Parts: sequence; C-alpha cells; structure tokens
Amino acid sequence: MDRCSIPSAIYMDVASSAVIGEAKVVHTRAAGEAIVRLRDNDPQLNDLWLVGSGINDAIAQGLSDALRANRHLSSLQLDNNDIGPVGAQALAEALRENTGLVKLSLQFNPLGDEGISALAKSLQHNTSLRSLDLFHTGLGIAGVAALAEALQGQTALTSICLGGNKLASPCVAVLADALAHNASLVRLSLPANLFCNADAEVLAEVLARNIGLAELNLIGNPISEQGLWALAVGIRENTHMTLLQLTGRKHCAALAVIHSITARNRLLVGLPPVPPGGEMPLISAWCA
Repeated sequence: MDRCSIPSAIYMDVASSAVIGEAKVVHTRAAGEAIVRLRDNDPQLNDLWLVGSGINDAIAQGLSDALRANRHLSSLQLDNNDIGPVGAQALAEALRENTGLVKLSLQFNPLGDEGISALAKSLQHNTSLRSLDLFHTGLGIAGVAALAEALQGQTALTSICLGGNKLASPCVAVLADALAHNASLVRLSLPANLFCNADAEVLAEVLARNIGLAELNLIGNPISEQGLWALAVGIRENTHMTLLQLTGRKHCAALAVIHSITARNRLLVGLPPVPPGGEMPLISAWCA
C-alpha cells in the first residue's frame, strides 16, 4: 500500500488519463505522484483530470481521503468512470471539509439517486464549489429533490448540469420551486432530458421571476412551438439572461419572437437563425 492508500496496480490504471494543469501526463509514475501531491496539498496542483481511468468506488474513496484537507486543487474531472453510490458518499464527505475545490465533474458515472443525494447534502456544508456536472449519472426524482433542497439553502453553486438523465415533468416542478428561492445559481443545464411543452411553461414562469439565472440549456428536449411560445413569455419579462440554448423549429413564429426579444436583451440564443422577413409582424406586437 502506498502513501495514498491506493494499491500501486490501481494507481497505474488511474494514471493513464491524468492531466495536471495544462500538461497531459501519460507516464504512470507521474500520475501516481499527482495523487500523492493531492494528498500532500501541493500548491502547484490546481487541476486534475482523471477521465475514463477505471476509477471505482474503492479508488474514489482513496481520492476522497486525499481531497479532504487539500486547499489548492480547484478543478477535478472524474468523467466516464465507475463511481457508484459508495464512491459518491466518500466524495461527499470530502466536500464537507474541502474548501478549495471549485469545479467537480462526474459525467457518465453510475452515482444513482443515493450517491447524488449524498453529494447534495454535502453542498450545504461547502463554501467553495461553484460548478457541479452530473450529466448521465442515473439521476431521478429523489436525487433532484435532494439537490433542490440544497439549492434552497446556503450553497455556493453557480452552475449545475443535470442533463442526460431522462428527467421528466415531476422534476421540473421540484426545480422550479427551488429556483424561486435561489438567487445564486447562474447557469442551469438540462439538455437531453424528457421535458415537454408543459415543462417549458413552468420554466418560463421561473425565467420571469428569478433574478439570478442567466443561462439555461434545454437542448435535446421534446419542446415544440407551444413550449417556445411559453419561453418567449418568460424571456420577455427577463432582462438579465445572457444565454438560452434550445432545439427549435427554423420557421416557427415563437422563434422569431424569441430572436427579437433577445436582440433587446443582448441575449445569445442557441437556435437556428430566423429567415429574412420571417414572422416580423408578430415581433412588434410582443416587444412594444
């Protein structure tokens, strides 16, 4: 057993994709030293990239132990590994004590609601984490409820991604309630879920009232023209959004209205361009 309490053979697996700062590390010994440096609170270790490295719950526990007292690592990417609820619980315990980590990405890990709920509870005790990426992590309504509770409390989060989890209508209602009591979240990313027109209407109400949310990503959700109209209503009342990402129809009237409103708000919209002369009479009625 080495100084990080991770077997050397596992160390080599973890090492294969490590990145320290801007330099990609391919030598297994160098990556092993990276984890030791994490444990030793090396001030020059600011970013650690361990994507697709075969990290399971046992390894995640070792990494979490090293992370607890670290004050210099600001970004940790653990995407595309095999971290489950047990590993997520270990990371959650580390987050309760860590005061330096700003960004944590756990895309494509089987965390499940149990693991995500543990992470959510830790957010209420963490003062540094700003960005949390939970794309395709087995998130369901229970995990969303736990995250919503955290967002309504004292959390430093300004950006959260919940995409790729097949979330549907019940989750939107829970999130909307949380956003009504949260002024710190700036970016909400919900791509590749199952949100429909009715959900867009709920989110539109949030857009009209929330004073902090500046970026919303709904790409890859089955929202049609009806939903776009609802979002147009919300955006019309919102003057501080800077980015709205949608999957839309190129020639629908709602899209023309959204583009016009965004010109007023200086809002960047991730949508197909409106064709020249498309639905222009509707614009003056909405933006007067």
